[in-house]
Amino acid sequence: MIATTILIIAVLALSQSTVSSMRLANANREGALAQAALRQAVEDLQARKFEDIFALFNAYPGDDPGPGPAPGPGFAVPGLLPRDADADGLVGQYILPAVEVGGGKLELHETYPDSAMGMPRDLDGDTFIDDADQADEYQILPVRVRLEWKGKAGDRVLELRTLVTDR
Repeated sequence: MIATTILIIAVLALSQSTVSSMRLANANREGALAQAALRQAVEDLQARKFEDIFALFNAYPGDDPGPGPAPGPGFAVPGLLPRDADADGLVGQYILPAVEVGGGKLELHETYPDSAMGMPRDLDGDTFIDDADQADEYQILPVRVRLEWKGKAGDRVLELRTLVTDR
């Protein structure tokens, strides 16, 4: 009877260890997918014509340089599921220092309040930080690429911050 009890306890401990190991493997797989997606998103951003980046990756379709539709601020990541409350149903998002000025139109402002981007900051190289639209004059562009997904172990977030400059 004692031997059977010890054997049952050992089997339960082994099965718990196996389940934990499988959860960790899933979380590691999700993390690797997310990191690869972040790298790819930044490469996609950097592959574009520098002066078009703001217009291509913001949410306002009225400034898209064309031809064809711009990628916009959101993107899917195969293998990762969006959170239940995600409005656009896309895991990835490009976050730019954009301010809505009416009718959905977005402007690039140096006074955008986001310390994670190093903002406010001089984007056009004139040594002043002002409230004017810099969408046609920026020399540097801070960007946050953020992934939010529903993982096996709950909601997850991974973010990369970069500064794109005119090569």
